[in-house]
Amino acid sequence: FQNHRFPCSFEDYVYKSQVMQSDSVRTAAEHFRRQRGRCMGALFWQLNDVWPCTSFSSIDYDGRRKPLQESAKRFFAPILLSADCVGEEVELTLINEKGQPFSGEIRWLLCDGNCRVLRQEKLPVSIGEKSAALCASVDVGSFPEKEDLVMFYSLWDEQGRELSEESLIFCKPKDFRFRDPALQVCFSADGGELILRSKAYVRSLWIEFLAPETTLSKNHFDLFAGKEYRLRISSKESPAELKKGIKIYHL
Repeated sequence: FQNHRFPCSFEDYVYKSQVMQSDSVRTAAEHFRRQRGRCMGALFWQLNDVWPCTSFSSIDYDGRRKPLQESAKRFFAPILLSADCVGEEVELTLINEKGQPFSGEIRWLLCDGNCRVLRQEKLPVSIGEKSAALCASVDVGSFPEKEDLVMFYSLWDEQGRELSEESLIFCKPKDFRFRDPALQVCFSADGGELILRSKAYVRSLWIEFLAPETTLSKNHFDLFAGKEYRLRISSKESPAELKKGIKIYHL
């Protein structure tokens, strides 16, 4: 395993293989999108499977979304904030595929694995319709311990609503100094939401329900310590049944 720690079980192997695939396709898709004007888009193969297996499809044989399908909702979003590490700098590029201009705010921060903030900045941004533009360059050369450095970057609209949040690490996941996140997971009072909190950085969180046809409003994402994440649940099963069969994976 060049990028991830050796799996400790078959389930862990399947999870890490799908995370690796999702990260690879996301890297390629965002690279092409940043080149808007020279490259006008990207497609990935494949969508679904014709039999049960561990493969490079984004939807499995039973119609369940895999990590790639969940990530594709974000890296193919019409308005995307993309980060690219170039030497000792992180370039933040804003891409707008909509037919009208966009104005909002970029927020980024550098932190350690405990999400202790080392540096942060808020930047107003504006971009024309159907265009891509480099909005900021962040120098990370002054931080020697790249195995304990995380960058969170998010995009906000003019009404103060968060449109996206992603994170970037500066080493292979197997070399990062992950802490025990002491992940807290609970259901809302009406059972319609899953609520998550952590005490440290969590990367590539994946939530799986045994109940068929159960989806979340967001899956396969990273967590900033102390922040509450509320995910809407769509399922034919009752909250009591869902609680019996939930599995959570992260790096």
